[in-house]
Amino acid sequence: MDEHYLDLTQRAVAALETMADPGMSAGDWVALGVGLSQCLLIAWGLWMMNKSNASRDAQNALQQQRHEETMAAQQQRHEESMAAQQQRHEETILALKELIRRTAGKDP
Repeated sequence: MDEHYLDLTQRAVAALETMADPGMSAGDWVALGVGLSQCLLIAWGLWMMNKSNASRDAQNALQQQRHEETMAAQQQRHEESMAAQQQRHEETILALKELIRRTAGKDP
């Protein structure tokens, strides 16, 4: 056989071997599988964290709304209480004035 044909044949066989074995051994496939599994676990963990944050944000918003409603109700009760106390004070002052007027002696 001619040297040129022999060299060409060897190159063709090497090319066929490269095509048949793309360079990934069984260990490479295992490493790829483990790496992809880790990526999936990380993505799932991030998704769960995002879901938890959204839930916590909704709870915080509800608590804030309830707090504002409670504070408004307390403010209203305070204003009503202060108005009632002012009314009692005015009635007491009027009663005292009337008592003083009735019990005051006539000046000579």
